[in-house]
Amino acid sequence: EELEEILRDREQKRIVDRIDQGRGQAKSYALRVAIFTKESTAAEKLTKLIDAGYDGTVSSDNTDGGLLYELIVGPFDDLQTAEQTSKALREVYNYDPTLILMSPQSAPDEETAP
Repeated sequence: EELEEILRDREQKRIVDRIDQGRGQAKSYALRVAIFTKESTAAEKLTKLIDAGYDGTVSSDNTDGGLLYELIVGPFDDLQTAEQTSKALREVYNYDPTLILMSPQSAPDEETAP
C-alpha cells in the first residue's frame, strides 16, 4: 500500500504537469484503479470489473521495485463520465482511482513516456 501511495503521488504530479503543458489536447480519459505486484490478482480484479460492465485492461510497468500491474478502466470520452465512474469505483469497490489523460492516439500518456 505504501508503494501504491508513493507511485500515485508521483504519477499525480506527472499528470498535473501534462495538463499544464497540453491543456485542451486530451481526447479521452481513463482511470488507474489500482496497482498490483501479482498479475493474477490484477487479472482477477479486472474480471470482476468487466463482469460488472466496466471496460478495462491490465498494463504492466517495470520499475526499480520490479514488475507492477496497473488496473486501468476506460477510456472515457469526457471528464464528467470519468469522474462519475471514479466515484462509483470508490463507493462500490473501495478503490482510489487516479485520472489518466489519454493521448490523441488513444494510448495512455504513461505508456508513451520513456
